[in-house]
Amino acid sequence: MKRIIDYKDNNVGGGADDHNNDNNNSSTFRYLCTIKELPVGKSRQFSVRNAKGTKEIQIAVFNVDSKYYCISNKCQHQGGPLSKGILDEEKKVITCPWHGWKYSIINGKAPHKGGDSVDSYETKIIKDKLYVNAIPTNIGSRVTQPHKEYSDLENSVRDYLNHMEKDLL
Repeated sequence: MKRIIDYKDNNVGGGADDHNNDNNNSSTFRYLCTIKELPVGKSRQFSVRNAKGTKEIQIAVFNVDSKYYCISNKCQHQGGPLSKGILDEEKKVITCPWHGWKYSIINGKAPHKGGDSVDSYETKIIKDKLYVNAIPTNIGSRVTQPHKEYSDLENSVRDYLNHMEKDLL
């Protein structure tokens, strides 16, 4: 496997295919953007190929005091876009904009005991260009389950909508 320190940027000219994420060499790092394109205090969503190149993954990258953090962009609760959430820069915790679930941007874990987590990814800067490792450093997991009444209501609504859809056909 090619290490990131072995990476050489042979495409300094700025061609259209310089930094596509369909990386056919053995490196698992994917180019995201230049560091100027993600200012301090901002976050951004990116779509990159996984390490095997078989599927797209959505990631959120945060610039806190010129240090870059990367986690999955999908909240474990209902898939909210974490890149659009509210970031507590001091605690390095992102709050999902949809329902308020919280995750550390350092490791993707919930800031409280027993909470769900999302994947986190290593970032590297090479010649003012930001790269992310497509292999997660921490794998997220769903540990909480909705209470029975919520699950029953959700199933009931889903059944109703499926029934209505069939009636329209």
